[in-house]
Amino acid sequence: MKIVFDRDSPGAIRAARIAGLVVLIGVAIAMLRMSWGKWPDVLVDFGRELYVPWMLAEGKVLYRDLLYFRGPLSPYWNALWFALFGPGLYTLVWVNMTLLATMMVVMYRVLRHVSSSFASFVACLVFILLFAFSQHVGIANYNYVCPYAHEATHAMLLSWVALACLMKHMRSQRTTWLALSGLVSGFVFLIKPEFFVALMAASAAALGLWVWLVRPSIALTAKSLSVFIATLLIPPFSAFALLSTKLSWTEAGVGTLGEWWYILHSRVSELSFFRVGMGIENPFGNLKTLLITAGVYAYIFVSSAALAIVFRRKQSVFLIAFIETVVVLGLAGLFWKNLLWYEIGRPLPLFLMILGGWNFVLLIRQREKKHQAAVILIIFSWVLLVKMLLNTRLYHYGFVLAMPATLVCVVAVFDWIPAAIKRKGGQQVIFYATAFALLSVITIRYVDISGMRYALKSVAVGKGADSFLSDRRGKFVNQAVEWLNRNVKTDETLAVLPEGIMINYLARLRNSTPIITAVPSDILMFGEERFLQLIKKAPPTYIALVHRDDTEYGYRFFGLDYGQSIMHWLREEYRPVQLIGAIPFQDKRFGILIIKHKGYNVHETLK
Repeated sequence: MKIVFDRDSPGAIRAARIAGLVVLIGVAIAMLRMSWGKWPDVLVDFGRELYVPWMLAEGKVLYRDLLYFRGPLSPYWNALWFALFGPGLYTLVWVNMTLLATMMVVMYRVLRHVSSSFASFVACLVFILLFAFSQHVGIANYNYVCPYAHEATHAMLLSWVALACLMKHMRSQRTTWLALSGLVSGFVFLIKPEFFVALMAASAAALGLWVWLVRPSIALTAKSLSVFIATLLIPPFSAFALLSTKLSWTEAGVGTLGEWWYILHSRVSELSFFRVGMGIENPFGNLKTLLITAGVYAYIFVSSAALAIVFRRKQSVFLIAFIETVVVLGLAGLFWKNLLWYEIGRPLPLFLMILGGWNFVLLIRQREKKHQAAVILIIFSWVLLVKMLLNTRLYHYGFVLAMPATLVCVVAVFDWIPAAIKRKGGQQVIFYATAFALLSVITIRYVDISGMRYALKSVAVGKGADSFLSDRRGKFVNQAVEWLNRNVKTDETLAVLPEGIMINYLARLRNSTPIITAVPSDILMFGEERFLQLIKKAPPTYIALVHRDDTEYGYRFFGLDYGQSIMHWLREEYRPVQLIGAIPFQDKRFGILIIKHKGYNVHETLK
């Protein structure tokens, strides 16, 4: 008896989905095992993500008691969990992993609007391997478990939710989905400007395409637009009202605007850190790199697609696919250590423009909702890349900003292009072989980079629910925390300059000033004179001066290249009591100098 397997039967489809889910969970567990306890950075950024919600859970008020330049939603969300379960690193870890799992479900549903279940599965797999638990640079925090700023990952999750609602409206025409999209977008406004701008571009495209394709009445169009705008305004006005109960109207307004205010009222964007990040510091050099990298991709995929269309004999197909796989893997092995792996994301803006134009042309011709959804997703993904337009990267901020664009390219390679090859009568297996080989090489290399970074983290920092593994800087932090625990009374206070409020959190010492960090971007946003007056108004009992090289901002050392007036006052009002490692702000050597209020001249010691 001959048994015929129908891969399109409900049972087969269900089995494939279960198998895919098992694979995704298995890969996520493997990545978790490799990265466990190594997600946060011991000094940069993440200390703020712990200290701020701890203070808010204790009753402090954001923007009044804590100088914070982002919107209120994320810190108060984290404070809620600290209030419920007590402050602890792993309190946030478990919450963030729950949000991560939720985002993957929503993300998969959005991708299913634009691609096959298989391509959506591959995209989710790429997300887990490249972005979710990664560390591709020396500083940690660029992952979804312990992000440099929770605003980034919260905005990413809510953006996928808003996109899902837009696509539900696209298919059902129900105004309820448009209202939900507006509401969620309003929350994104309170979190991250770049995500909100990207969402507004996608929303405008969605509404414009809806009007063009469906031709609703003027009344329905006006109603839909009004509902979207009305729900969009609910979160900002609610935030303003709630903040106004504790702050003046001006303070509440600035707090509600968050980063928007400082983008418009400071010179932060002029810092070399942001210019280099966007690629405008060397535009022609970066454009050249973009075009060269794009050319390499084009050569690989265009030649593979051409072979897939030309060779139609089944006898030759698998041989050609095998040869292509061997060639790609062989070249990758040959240049494994020398290839500029960090540059592979450069062409993403160009590729999205091509894919967007392709889908728009198909939409005009076929009027299919798949292409409509693809145009919306591509617009969102492209606008997110503007912040790194000529220096697009998968690492650093790319773990959020370049992630949607990367997934769009994955579904293009594993669904859109193979489907086009099939329509031409070609053999998809040839193109699939190239795509799988190249994607495998990229993901394996990036996982390898993360593995090497994580292998350097062997210093245990913190205790209990606050324990994690750090690089060698953890030894200095441990010594500082131990000294503070032995010598500082519970009612005494500590400030850490210019950055390192993780020390406050681990030692459970409060800062008498509202200052969280004092790196060049903070100085530009809030003003050096304001920082000095805040320290004078409520001088901390102790200040820890933590070495940090700020060359990336165009300055080098705190007290020498910026913050000079603050350091001058500290030299007169504080005396050194403990030096751990090298004297900070002198050379490349790391160290922490703890000084105490009133006493000897710090200037002599620093000499």
